[in-house]
Amino acid sequence: MDNLILKDIVNSIQTREYVLPVIQRDFVWKPEKICLLFDSILRGYSIGLFLFWELNDERRRTYETYAFPENYADGGKQEHLNLPLPPLSKYAILDGQQRLTSIYLALKGTYAYAKGSDRDLVKRKFYINLLHTMDTEDVDDNIKFEFDFFANNELKNDENHYWYLVNNVLTDSRWNEQNAAEQIYEDICNKDYLDINTEEALIEYKEDVIERLQRLHKYICCEKFVQVFCIGQEVCENEVLDIFVRVNSQGKQLSRTDFIFSRIVSVWRDARQMMDDFQKKKKIEDFLIFDKDLIMRICLAVVNKSNVSRLTTDKFNAKTIKSIKENWQIISACIEDTVDILIRLGYSAKTITSTNALIPIICFLYKGGMWKDGGKELEDLNDIRKYLSIIALRHIFSGQTLGKLNKILNALCDESSRLRPFERVLAMPDFKVDETHIEEALLTVKGHDAFAILSLLYKDKNYKDNSYDQDHMHPWAMISKKSTYKKHGVSEDKMSEWKKKADTLPNLQILEASENKHKSGTLLDEWVKDTYKDENERNNYFSGTYLNSDIPLEFEKFEEFYEKRKELLKNALMAKLDIDKCQQKGVNK
Repeated sequence: MDNLILKDIVNSIQTREYVLPVIQRDFVWKPEKICLLFDSILRGYSIGLFLFWELNDERRRTYETYAFPENYADGGKQEHLNLPLPPLSKYAILDGQQRLTSIYLALKGTYAYAKGSDRDLVKRKFYINLLHTMDTEDVDDNIKFEFDFFANNELKNDENHYWYLVNNVLTDSRWNEQNAAEQIYEDICNKDYLDINTEEALIEYKEDVIERLQRLHKYICCEKFVQVFCIGQEVCENEVLDIFVRVNSQGKQLSRTDFIFSRIVSVWRDARQMMDDFQKKKKIEDFLIFDKDLIMRICLAVVNKSNVSRLTTDKFNAKTIKSIKENWQIISACIEDTVDILIRLGYSAKTITSTNALIPIICFLYKGGMWKDGGKELEDLNDIRKYLSIIALRHIFSGQTLGKLNKILNALCDESSRLRPFERVLAMPDFKVDETHIEEALLTVKGHDAFAILSLLYKDKNYKDNSYDQDHMHPWAMISKKSTYKKHGVSEDKMSEWKKKADTLPNLQILEASENKHKSGTLLDEWVKDTYKDENERNNYFSGTYLNSDIPLEFEKFEEFYEKRKELLKNALMAKLDIDKCQQKGVNK
């Protein structure tokens, strides 16, 4: 265990004696957090233990590292300096990257970020306010020493602020002389640009300002207060990764996914950049659900020949990572194609019932599907639609997910069958649906499960080019309003029961978003009458949304509407899922 001086650490970072291993994630600290860190430093507080790994000659030649960023842009693409290690490189930082990067940016570099309503990223340097809280009670007990980042044109001094560039404690040669703080104080007071209020405050609080300058120099350039623990050269890379995971798991900075991804990056150095670029593609970014965890599970399923297991570091050995790297372009293309399929079927991030359900589709595409000859492509598409609907209808991924997922993947890979790939899946016992399942499904409330079932009923909508909503046919605004019941002569005692029913499938339809907005809270009978004035148009609407002339649309007849449409939906679902009307409940066909 050694104690080091901040100035020496900064110099070692600049000469690349200290480097970052590729297992580290990107820098994420915001300016406010850096300011709090330096407040702690000047108070003399501990800023935590730092963990270093000593590199031997072989690792200096072969181990992937990158330099600390000297000029950082918030939210921008991080360009890591992946260079061969210079002869002086001795240590890789395993714990403390965020703190050390913050210190290095503050003392040597710049931090570019947008401030206020300005969207431009402006490079800023790090300053300390030498007059902070000297004549007033500090309104924030958490801040004793005020720091901030400024561009040159943003600096404003007054009776409560004099901003001193922190980098000066490293570059001003006078700090090597006796009474340096007093000399620098005199120099500050003689600046031509000082207004009278600032000058008077500096004079009034001379001793405090000098003490603050001395403290700044002491904790940056003199005090050995940074605690470092060094892991020796004899420790191998796998052990180092395990140590890295254990140390970081004590806090909340990294997730399990980050730990595992660290192993990938240790073998495939461009993995982080490739993943970030892929996730920033508009199609993927708009769909929201493709985080690192899901993408790694997809990769594992693909390269392990459709075998899915829990994400643990031991699953990602060098051979597996190499296979992912070699096939990444195909894997990422299959993920994008899956998004295209989901859009064609009307799904969005909000209506996907389970991300696990997507893995078989991606594996199916990776192995050569879909057919591209029109008819067979539509057959595959309809199979996938049924597959997604039954997953919601039967709640297939509600428990024992991995076992079910592997069974599905095995069925897809069973080339001995003449059935289409997803036909084989739909023939599995877990995917068998009977009348009882349909009746239970009709009680599904509005949400992702309801959409998955409705998409089977409304499969002819142009989901690719238009936006659609799940709509309460009898509007929720009216069903949940007491005055509606009074106006139509219905007892308010019905309200609780009708609200429960109104939010389930028999009162739901898929309606184009613009049309739904126009419909809003209009009563169903009035909306149908105003929207479909022509009898043929009305009949087309009825047939397309599972209504008929025997189903009443008036509010006061909601119960009759609900039961009759429920029966129509039941028959329609049984037909679309090929359920024999004569089969007994609970018995598979």
